[in-house]
Amino acid sequence: MRKLRYRLGRATIIPCQDAAYLDAGEAADGEALAAAVMQTIWTDVKVTVKGTTMHLAAWADPEHWSEDWAEELGIDSDEVADAVDALLQDAVEDS
Repeated sequence: MRKLRYRLGRATIIPCQDAAYLDAGEAADGEALAAAVMQTIWTDVKVTVKGTTMHLAAWADPEHWSEDWAEELGIDSDEVADAVDALLQDAVEDS
């Protein structure tokens, strides 16, 4: 078994009203609701891996958030994808 350890930081989620948008004919289900809620809050949830803290959206899509990553890691934005991947791979532990 291998582990990728992380720590969640306290998030300040401002109450809001939003919606889960469904395609025509798509059934409303818990997955659609969960995906919509996560899309709303995933920039508020802070995740730390190996001492590096970024919001969940940045971990999920480093290229989209490359300027933030470049500033956090002190690298050029074109190096972000490889640097984040290396950070995650380095955090994996064999148990």
